[in-house]
This record gives sequence, structure tokens and C-alpha cells, in this order.
Amino acid sequence: MDGSCYRAEPMPIEPGRMLGALGASSDAGDPAPRRALAGVLLLGCALAAAPLLGLVWSQDEGGLLAMTPLIRTTPNNSDLGQPEALPPLTNSVGRPLASGEIGTVLSILFKDVPAESVDEAPRAASAPPAPALPEARPPQRNVLEAEQGRAVQARLAQLGFLDGDPATIWSAAARQALREFKTAHGLTPDEVWDEATERVLFGPSAVGTTRFVGVWAPDPNACSPKTNRRGLLPAVINHQGAWAGDVSCAFRNGRRDGEAWRFAATCTGARKRWTANVRLAVTGDTLVWSSERGSQTYVRCPSGLG
Repeated sequence: MDGSCYRAEPMPIEPGRMLGALGASSDAGDPAPRRALAGVLLLGCALAAAPLLGLVWSQDEGGLLAMTPLIRTTPNNSDLGQPEALPPLTNSVGRPLASGEIGTVLSILFKDVPAESVDEAPRAASAPPAPALPEARPPQRNVLEAEQGRAVQARLAQLGFLDGDPATIWSAAARQALREFKTAHGLTPDEVWDEATERVLFGPSAVGTTRFVGVWAPDPNACSPKTNRRGLLPAVINHQGAWAGDVSCAFRNGRRDGEAWRFAATCTGARKRWTANVRLAVTGDTLVWSSERGSQTYVRCPSGLG
């Protein structure tokens, strides 16, 4: 077998001859009636099974019934076999059935098939709609509008992130102060003014800087090149890091520790690189920098001192 289903040769059956044999003899010992009855039962089973096997019963002019396959398939090289074109339906002598006769045959085959027994094509399960993302709300205050921008700068100055008086324009100093505020409060460290930043800045969770932001020197004379006889280097410190000469430290994960601040720092200098846990504590105009490498005391340099 090659997997193909071929058309069967017509199998002639004479129902009149078989049914006539039932009354041919009434002798109880005659096996002919029993054989005839068995033949009728076999014919009934064949008629009932024909639709399940894809066969059609037809009757020719001589009264003979014949089985004819409805379709045949041939194997091919794909995963699914492709059906060939339907062969014409014929009766037992090979005469093609007319369209009306084909419709009659099909209606007889399927008239008793309940609708629920017909397989339906599986329907793709519809995925639940994706939940709608909450729409980002704009901030209530527009920093590009003079009075509202001044209010934002005043709040930054109140918390110690902006030096000087608030201006009517959103200046570079204001943007830098905003970045430092966002960095100190765990927000995205950028200069974007949005609703989340506004909520934190004007909310109860906002904490002021201990004013470690500024220029610091190990000695007051080091604040000005005119008086720096010892060649000491002042340090510039803000929420992003600290710089002194060719040594710099980048801050991350800043958090408040009482009146002090703690940062995880990555430092580079003199062709070396190290990490440190830095604590900055300010008392008045004095700052104490401490880490695993030790501690250093600085004094604040007055602004504008050259």
C-alpha cells in the first residue's frame, strides 16, 4: 500500500433476488431463509457504513447497486497530503450522475446527521486586551512661565539645592539644581521637569541638602590662588560627585543619614581606580569627608573668591 485510496470496482447486488429468497421455502430445516436474512442484514450494515467510508451507493438501469468512492488523496512531499480533484460520481455502469442526482445522493447521506456532530474549525482564542497604560499627567507648574518657574526655583533654594535668589527665567543654574535634587531623591538624574518630580519637590518627602554642595578647601588660604602658599587643592562637591585636581569621585545611591549624607562613590586618580562608601557631614561651614580610607576636614570657600 502506498497510502492512496483508490476507487473500488462496483460490487453488483440484486436486492430483489435476495429478498425473494426469504419466501422461497418455509421449511424450518432449509438453511436458505437464514442465509437470505443474514445477507439482508449484511446489506443494511453496508448501506449504513458507506457514508463513513466516503462511499456512495447508486443504482443503475438494471437495478444493481454499486459503491463508488467520493474522493481519493495521494501522498506528496509536504506534511499535509493534498486532495486530488473529485472524480465524477457514476453509477455501476460508469454513467456520470447528473447534478440533480448528485444532490439527491448527498441529501440522503447527510439528512440524518445531527448538526452538533459536524466538526467546526477551531476558533483562535482571543487574547484579553492589554491593560491601558496610565496617561502621564503634566505638572501643574510650568517652569518656563515666569512666576511658576520662580516658585520652583524658590523651593529648590529653600531645600539648599540652588544658590542665590530665584530668577524669572529657567536658567542653567536652575536646571543643575533640579538635576541635583532628583539625584538626591532617587529620581531619574536629569533636568526634566515632570509631574513625578513636582510631586516630590513640593511633597512632604522632600529633604533639604545639608549644604555640602559648594567649594571646599582643607585650609581657608587654599580657597584663593592669591593666598594659597602651600599649593593645596580645593574640592568642588555636589550630588553627582566631587573633584579636586586630577582626582574625581562619582556619587550614586545617595541617602540621608541623620544630618549627614551617604554615597557609594567610584573614584579615579593618579592612574588608580577604587570604590568607597562616602559620608559627608556638615556643621556650619565645616565639612567632614569620611570613608574606608580615612577622613578629611574641609572649610567652605566663600562664593566669588578668586
